[in-house]
Amino acid sequence: MVIRQKFLFSLLILLIFACGGTEKKLLPYENFSFPVDLVYDKNNSNIYVVSSNFDFGYKYGNVKGISINTLRPLLSNPCRNECSDYNIGAIIGDGISIGDYAGISAFYNNKIFVPLRKDNKIAVIETDSTGNLSCGNGRKILGDCDETHLVDTDYKEPFSLVSETSGNCIYVSFLKSGNVVCVDRDNYKKQQNVFSDFSNGYEIGGVKDIDVSDSNLLVSAYAYMMSGRNMVPLSYGFKGNRYTVFLDFTDQIGSAFQESVKISKQKKRFFMSLREPDLILSVDYDIYKDGTFIITDYRLTSLFRYPSRLYVETPKSSGRELLFASLIDEDRIYVYDTEGMVLLTEINEGLDGPYAMKIIDIDGDDYLFVANFESSTVSVYWLISGENRFEYMLSIGKPRPKEKGEY
Repeated sequence: MVIRQKFLFSLLILLIFACGGTEKKLLPYENFSFPVDLVYDKNNSNIYVVSSNFDFGYKYGNVKGISINTLRPLLSNPCRNECSDYNIGAIIGDGISIGDYAGISAFYNNKIFVPLRKDNKIAVIETDSTGNLSCGNGRKILGDCDETHLVDTDYKEPFSLVSETSGNCIYVSFLKSGNVVCVDRDNYKKQQNVFSDFSNGYEIGGVKDIDVSDSNLLVSAYAYMMSGRNMVPLSYGFKGNRYTVFLDFTDQIGSAFQESVKISKQKKRFFMSLREPDLILSVDYDIYKDGTFIITDYRLTSLFRYPSRLYVETPKSSGRELLFASLIDEDRIYVYDTEGMVLLTEINEGLDGPYAMKIIDIDGDDYLFVANFESSTVSVYWLISGENRFEYMLSIGKPRPKEKGEY
């Protein structure tokens, strides 16, 4: 009997190691884990870092808050390099754990909506005024989330969420489907409706990044296309109807891979980052009185290499709309004036795999927050608007130990 018990115990230990049980240990609160997005709660002055976990073996991604109020004194007297405590005093509590492979998220009504690719779900995380997080008080079935805080998606691998400015939709793209669906943000358990169908015979194998304008024009970057063409799918409304068009840029950009897309907030223009060749495609458009969608102009801007995320914002201190292009493997960010796609400045200090970006107005000054995918830290920069320059202030979070062979 004793021998049998010892055998069963040994088998259990073996199964735990074989099935990855040792990976379930969560990272300490001073660690992010491959951050992919930044979500800002303007009313309560907290910014949330969504970490994907990705594929390096740390069980569960996580969401952690950074308090802007706590950050204020650090901005006045920043600890830039070799900071012994990694400025972790700005991180709010321990955060929460979520499923693996988190994606581009949305914030609405004190809730963070996080797509979970691996689990085909959307986690709904509740926030409070102090920045503390919760996603369930009942039986946890995924990280810290229970069933009432998880939304099953109709298609596989939800990737990008964007919330419309009016109405009640959070739009969801999928890496394994050409559809973009609407999730009711007030009643997220309600049946999901297809908002745009980007398959339409062009063999789009999935939709990656998406963005939506104030007039509900939705532009997407496809995950992959099998037709040999390089199309930019978009949909728009006209007189109560929804129309879908595929803009053919095969002759201009060849077989380039579409990465990220953002729509200008000041003009009828959108931007897309591309790989191989590494470019930014900017497209000016209009809609005729009969509802016909037309391209009025386009421009190709060369990049160094490895573009990842785009971000468009108009800082209050400058008043001009800026386009940020992160180059994840080159540890730099290019900043353009969207009016003429003029390169204003390059950010290259304090970066290690820059990915998500967010500008926040703190006491009349604009600060750029950058989530570093590789080091799993958040870098903060002060915009000196008169000089079109971003000064590196500090980094938040203990850097992730690099695996063998990483650089």
